[in-house]
Amino acid sequence: MQRRDFLQVTATAAGGLLVLSALPRTLHGLAGGALGPFVEIGPDGLVTIAAKNPEIGQGVKTSLPLIVAEELDVAWDRVRVVQADLDRRFGDQFAGGSTAVSENFDGLRQAGAAARHLLVAAAAARWGVPAETCRTELGTVIHDGTGRRLGYGALAAEAARLTVPAKVPLKPRLAYRSSVPGSARPISRRSRPAA
Repeated sequence: MQRRDFLQVTATAAGGLLVLSALPRTLHGLAGGALGPFVEIGPDGLVTIAAKNPEIGQGVKTSLPLIVAEELDVAWDRVRVVQADLDRRFGDQFAGGSTAVSENFDGLRQAGAAARHLLVAAAAARWGVPAETCRTELGTVIHDGTGRRLGYGALAAEAARLTVPAKVPLKPRLAYRSSVPGSARPISRRSRPAA
């Protein structure tokens, strides 16, 4: 899969950031195109994440968007989950088999990490500082050297004009904050919410 097939980033009509992550071909069996979950950040900082799989009590409408939110470093109470339409661009959309988290984990992490990377790059450019001197914390980009802070909503339009690099760093697993609501276990590739 080409990098350009994996991530697409664009601005929304309202001045927000929209990230589309295509899952690996082995997951969806379709050639090319945008086949993954959407991440949209509005000017108000509200993050909308499309849940690609149907929810029938197994927890995917929480667990899949939570993977994106964790990589993006946004508080769960600032996330709005919407059900994705049935569409080939989202890849396989089914319930059953207990594989939703394991099969979508890497692609969803990449979508969240790409959005976070672009937001940090936009803040660093605005402040005229190296991106490496900035960090994120629950929907905010922070420059530790000066104490400056900007919310994701304030950066979304600028971030949408940037290009995703070939390699986007993922958060170390030890830095994860989230757990599935109602569970004490952190979400990971090997831990799934109870069915």
